[in-house]
Amino acid sequence: MDEIEGLTTRGRETGVRKLMATNLLKRFESSVHSFRVTLKRVYGYMDDTVKVIDKYGSTPQGNLAQHYAGICYLQLGQYEEALAHLKKYSAPKGVPGALLEAQNYGLQGDACVQLQNYKEAASMYQKAIGAIDNGLTAPYYLKKIGLVYEKLGDNAKALEAYKTISGSYAGSMEARDIQKYIGRLEQL
Repeated sequence: MDEIEGLTTRGRETGVRKLMATNLLKRFESSVHSFRVTLKRVYGYMDDTVKVIDKYGSTPQGNLAQHYAGICYLQLGQYEEALAHLKKYSAPKGVPGALLEAQNYGLQGDACVQLQNYKEAASMYQKAIGAIDNGLTAPYYLKKIGLVYEKLGDNAKALEAYKTISGSYAGSMEARDIQKYIGRLEQL
């Protein structure tokens, strides 16, 4: 009877569950291995980037490498190291430079948020907004600064940031759901 049990519906379901569990475990093991390989590769790239900075730090390429190193360290959760590199970056003049400068300030704000230094994060987001005022970056950083002001307990400034998105950047992605932030603060 045991040999025939695999032919029943219950037997097939049990067999399928076992196969799925085995397959899931194999995929998980493979994912962990792939993650380790990727992480080693990322650290290798980081070492290469730091070498470029050390060798060519005073050139435009070395300067840009500071920015990229900051991004990488931020993604790796090494926030102090990220800030150290991001602060060394100096944006070139012109529109592309202004966009990178806004991004750089915003990334510094993100690192400060992770370090729970909300006052400094607000300052960095304000600089990001001021670096280049456009419909893409300004509302993005206005929303972030609003959230930081809420963390700081300054709901009036948070509300002002959210209303600026609603009024001045109504066509932005951030404006799509900004009314719930405004409504929540107005209820307080």
